[in-house]
Amino acid sequence: MSLSEITSLQNTLNSALDAFKAELAAQNFLEPSLNTSKAHPIDDITYLPSPAMFEARRAALASLGLLKSLVQSPYDALVANSLMSLESACVRLAAQIDLASVLGDSEDGLNIDDIAKKTQPGFHLATYMNDLFNKVSVGFSEMINHPDPEFRKNIDPLHTAFQLSYKTDVSFFGADGWLTKDPEEAIKFSLSMGAVGPTSDPGVAADFPWEEIAKGKDAIVDIGGGQGTLCCSLATKYVVYTHLTALGRQFASGTPT
Repeated sequence: MSLSEITSLQNTLNSALDAFKAELAAQNFLEPSLNTSKAHPIDDITYLPSPAMFEARRAALASLGLLKSLVQSPYDALVANSLMSLESACVRLAAQIDLASVLGDSEDGLNIDDIAKKTQPGFHLATYMNDLFNKVSVGFSEMINHPDPEFRKNIDPLHTAFQLSYKTDVSFFGADGWLTKDPEEAIKFSLSMGAVGPTSDPGVAADFPWEEIAKGKDAIVDIGGGQGTLCCSLATKYVVYTHLTALGRQFASGTPT
């Protein structure tokens, strides 16, 4: 007799958590806790998980997601999905007022009046990307259901949700694009994309056989490489490869880097 879906997912989750705990023990780490505001070592952006740790986290999260789909009522799922916009708005607000710095390492939290006195709104990379994606996502359904069939079928960069959301006829990238016409916007976008790099660059640098890939080649070119964060990570790990070129800004601004 085959296992039920819930039992199978339960077994997968338990196995993943056992592997996760074993990796924590192997690295002399305590288990993470929700009862402290202090960051855990595996939460550090420079932390590079072992393959076993990576797979354990991935399997645990995947199991939890599927279990949620099986257990949660359709109504609750609909309500949660509808309220997601409030969650992203709260993230933008927390970024704008630099809430993380205000709270610091306090274990007891701060009074709301104290937080109000210390917060100042300002530009934040997460805020910019959140706002950009939120605006474009609004135009996505309009793009999919556009009354002009030619617009719907067109795959060039001038017929996207971006044009509909921002009421423009220019592309986001390119020599005559949005970022080229607004240099300040280009700087914000570039910095924001660069901020994403630390979450993936260490793994990319460690997991691929770069020595074999670069063998017999004069250079490695990262097309769409933004500010070159990945190239910098590779150059730091493999110091012999000095000819690492990022062409991201060439595509973003239309001018060579």
